[in-house]
Amino acid sequence: DPGSGHKIALKFIRFALNELKLKGKSKTLTSILKYLSLDSTEELIEWSLSADISRMSSIVNFILDENIDDCSLLGIVEKSVARYLKDLLLLITKLEEDAKASSSLLSVALIGTLFESRVYRDIFISKLSNYISNAKFCFIKRDSCGTLEYVVDQDGIKDKNILNISRDLEAKIIPISTRLAVTESRNNKSTHLDTMQLEEIVDLMLTEENGIHKKITLFKQQLVLLIENVCEALNNGGRLLYIGAGTSGRLCVLDASECKHTFNVSSEKIQGVIAGGVHALYNPAEDAEDCILEGIAAMRVRSVNKNDVVIGVTACGKTPFVWGSLYEAKKRRAFTCLLAFNPFLEMQVYPDLVININLGPEVLTGSTRLKCGSATKIILNMISTIAMVRNGKCVGNLMSDVIAVNDKLKERAVRILQNLYTDRNKCISFEEAKFFLEQNNYNIKLTFGKLMMKFQQ
Repeated sequence: DPGSGHKIALKFIRFALNELKLKGKSKTLTSILKYLSLDSTEELIEWSLSADISRMSSIVNFILDENIDDCSLLGIVEKSVARYLKDLLLLITKLEEDAKASSSLLSVALIGTLFESRVYRDIFISKLSNYISNAKFCFIKRDSCGTLEYVVDQDGIKDKNILNISRDLEAKIIPISTRLAVTESRNNKSTHLDTMQLEEIVDLMLTEENGIHKKITLFKQQLVLLIENVCEALNNGGRLLYIGAGTSGRLCVLDASECKHTFNVSSEKIQGVIAGGVHALYNPAEDAEDCILEGIAAMRVRSVNKNDVVIGVTACGKTPFVWGSLYEAKKRRAFTCLLAFNPFLEMQVYPDLVININLGPEVLTGSTRLKCGSATKIILNMISTIAMVRNGKCVGNLMSDVIAVNDKLKERAVRILQNLYTDRNKCISFEEAKFFLEQNNYNIKLTFGKLMMKFQQ
């Protein structure tokens, strides 16, 4: 493992910024912003100053795969690989000599995050082949749970444990179902769904959705406890991380991404993590949820620690990716919470808090984007909104920290400033409020503070 991913990532960022400066646009920059869910070069620079090495390295493979024909990026990688191999030249030469002396084939295992990119892997093998004339190469996906055990013999390198490690962990961590999950059970009210009248189906679906709030209310105290922990974490420099797969993952990313402009909070502060990454937001990638090791890796690459809150969302309560994340987060002493909708679970590993709501079977059997999706959205809305309110991101019930990036939000900012005046028995016209906000880049609190000081003088 070269361990140079963060250095390549920094070079990619510098290249993208220079390309933007020279050409006025940059495909590489667009890819980087897309991967990190950022909106501007300023945010990218801020992110690069605070991101840890693992998080920085994570962008390399995505950028390479998105810009596979970009000769400049490939050139950066080729130079990095050449420098790395040059440092190892004596070792490589010794291995080559030993292999020749014993008339055996040299077997080379490539283990490391960078090698997960076929583009990087091909470049590395091509460069290494210049030094080694007779070798067999094998890529082994890194085991996130510890050192990957492997054996070397005349047939090459064989991974003997990675599948067993994954299965053993699942058997030890994932809850046991005491009966068929509610999310997979049939709803007796919709057994003839395909022959029901349109109005009947609408009535049934509305009736099923109407019961969600009462079911959530039964867990009010648990929600209060969870939100208190989120508030404490954010106040102490920690983060809130939602973890999910499929529909749950998309809702996690949705809630986290909306906090950025609504509350003027960094995208690092509240994160949505979905199994399968960015690709899974737009395309079906439900198979990505089956790897418990990827869930563990997701926590490691984000350097989750005791200051953070990690909420795993899984309708059935058994998603391996989510449980891998909760398991690793708990080991790292983060506050952990499971949000599920299947009460028939026997826990083997207990998060700090479990919110497991019985919403009953879905109208369309197994389609957890229906009631489970609605309940997830309601709960995540409450968590992020209340936490942000408690962190001073509103005045009264006004969105005082909103980032006004379009005309609609700029008009809202003007109305908010007017309301702040009204609440203090003062008056300001729409045009005046707009004028003062424009002078302060639509920063509502800054504008209001300056105007209040002016009145006091």
